[in-house]
Amino acid sequence: MREAAQTQDEPTQPTSWQRVPPADADALVVGAPFDGTSGGRPRQARAPDLLRSALELAETDDGAPVWDAGDVLVDPIEPEPTLARLEATIERACAQAPSALPVVLGGEHTVSLAAVRALQPASIVSLDAHPDLWDDQHGRSIAQGTWLRRACERSDAEVVVLGARAARGAETEAMEELGVRTELPAKLPEPVYLTVDIDVLDPQQAPGVVWPEPDGPGLDEVAELVGAVAGDHELAGVDLVEVNAAGPGPTVDAAAHLLQQALAAAGGDAGTR
Repeated sequence: MREAAQTQDEPTQPTSWQRVPPADADALVVGAPFDGTSGGRPRQARAPDLLRSALELAETDDGAPVWDAGDVLVDPIEPEPTLARLEATIERACAQAPSALPVVLGGEHTVSLAAVRALQPASIVSLDAHPDLWDDQHGRSIAQGTWLRRACERSDAEVVVLGARAARGAETEAMEELGVRTELPAKLPEPVYLTVDIDVLDPQQAPGVVWPEPDGPGLDEVAELVGAVAGDHELAGVDLVEVNAAGPGPTVDAAAHLLQQALAAAGGDAGTR
């Protein structure tokens, strides 16, 4: 992995992330630039660096102390080797920074499966336009559209999917079969893993996605949900996935804003996994 950058003694402007050594971090960041199951011309592999840039340039009065552990080495096509490396990387990073909240920067949504395996949360909250509960996607059992089903099969975690408006056929049946909830209860079993697929937003606010779905919620509504989950629960980890943009723009900005919201809401609970 790439070495984490050194802390700047005198930043020239307020930053969203203050880079610090592992022992001083409230959050640890691992990039997962994988987009091998998306088909077509995916660009999610570019997203971790785009998100880092947006977060480091964002002006805020109180930046989170962050240890950036770099990007995991990914296979460009096959998910299994990438997930195995990411799972091991998250475990090692947590051992080095045990008080820090794990933050994964995707990449496509498949990478969330590795984080769930590594962190073993009691609950999973997925903000996504799609349930991602297919048993098979284009001949793959592990893919961006199957990851949550695989997670449900390997865990007894409580699962909540918010913002889904594209459940079709077998996915609708799977939601009932697996007991997936579609409303956020007042309290969930802790710790909670929060995963945010940027396509949960209406495409007018986040156009840079692979599978845009109309009639989605706005940024303020999703930020409120992120704040409710992160602020009211102990977090096992958080990720932001499925930014499919060529460069800076509204989708990257929206994703960075939601990550900022999650870290701010987690506050002092960020390192209490």
